[in-house]
Amino acid sequence: MGRRSSIARLPEPVRTQVESLIRGGRTIDEIVEHLRGLEADVSRSSVGRFKQSYEKSLARYREAQAVAGHWAALF
Repeated sequence: MGRRSSIARLPEPVRTQVESLIRGGRTIDEIVEHLRGLEADVSRSSVGRFKQSYEKSLARYREAQAVAGHWAALF
């Protein structure tokens, strides 16, 4: 198994802020600037990889919710 990302290793409250910024549509640069304001040492590329992965997870979650909604409507 690979190493955890530098974003995943951040304290939970900070990681939660990053996830919120992603859901809010913030850009990679805005997220990096926010993290630097919190004195978190992360690279732009690590934020970009985390953002891409998180957005894929959100898309899968939304798709699963839509399927569940369709099944629930049938019964």
